[in-house]
Amino acid sequence: MKKNFIFIGILFLSSQLSSQIKVIKNIELVPIGKLESVGLFKKENSYTITYQDTNEANLNTYRSFNFKNINNDVEELYQMILKALIDPPISDIILEFPNDIINLHFKRNYGENTVQFIQTINKNKKYIGKSHFLTKKDVDKLFGKAIKNDNKK
Repeated sequence: MKKNFIFIGILFLSSQLSSQIKVIKNIELVPIGKLESVGLFKKENSYTITYQDTNEANLNTYRSFNFKNINNDVEELYQMILKALIDPPISDIILEFPNDIINLHFKRNYGENTVQFIQTINKNKKYIGKSHFLTKKDVDKLFGKAIKNDNKK
């Protein structure tokens, strides 16, 4: 009799525990464009840019910032970067994202205009992350706009 109560108690307890666990649908990040140190990924209508933080001594540190593509924001960001790579602004372009502030820092490196993402993490000026400098070709590849020239060598 005592064993039956223990068995029923264990059965009741296990049914209560299993009802607390729910399986959540995992939606994968779809890569839009990826370089060695920077990537753009899509998850439903949300986009994430990840980058290797060159501001850290440990080069295994990756940071990211994300935003929703509400008013074709991804294409607008791409076009904004392209225009500034052609005619670099005097100062950084500062963008406010939901959780972070991103400075688009433009600099001429090795005779070519480049852009760098400088992230103020969680809008706290104490925590800054910096990407590598990206060329126009890198930006095209990042945003999935790179033209494949497999036939040309």
